Amino acid sequence: SGGLSCQDKQTILDEHNRLRQLVALGQIHGQPSAANMMEM
Repeated sequence: SGGLSCQDKQTILDEHNRLRQLVALGQIHGQPSAANMMEM
């Protein structure tokens, strides 16, 4: 049956963490930086 491959899961996780880093550093307009935002 369907589902996500290990590579698909890693790609999603990598993108999540990339976007998380932008938010944490305050690089997203209208969002404050984070004091302690952990990576997944």
